[in-house]
Amino acid sequence: MANETNRGRNYFLLGVELLAQDINQIVREYRSEENYILTFRPLETLGVNRQDGIIDISFNEVLRRIEEQFICTRPTTIIVNSHHINFSEGARVLLSVTYKPTLSEIIGYARNTGWHIESMGFEENQAMLLLSSR
Repeated sequence: MANETNRGRNYFLLGVELLAQDINQIVREYRSEENYILTFRPLETLGVNRQDGIIDISFNEVLRRIEEQFICTRPTTIIVNSHHINFSEGARVLLSVTYKPTLSEIIGYARNTGWHIESMGFEENQAMLLLSSR
């Protein structure tokens, strides 16, 4: 039915957070207690507690992504499907990754996957792209 009313086209509205001049501001927003709780929950289900280490959130400039890692401050063992995994002090566990592509990369991805850009709009640190199928 949608294809009949849209002359065979499907539409996709994409909202994209663009990198601010100060990536550290975005990283600071990730450093909330609510975010720590959500990010850490998978390790909690495996028996790790917050006293076993610290959560480090930083921007990896080479890979262009915000990384949330748990760094063990003491030896810690978790059990997954009867397998014991031992972490030494200083071991890092990557918990979450948020990739931050440039706008031109996003446009390239959209075009390479068969979408046509109908329109673009910009507001502070964000872009809205209306895409349609060809």
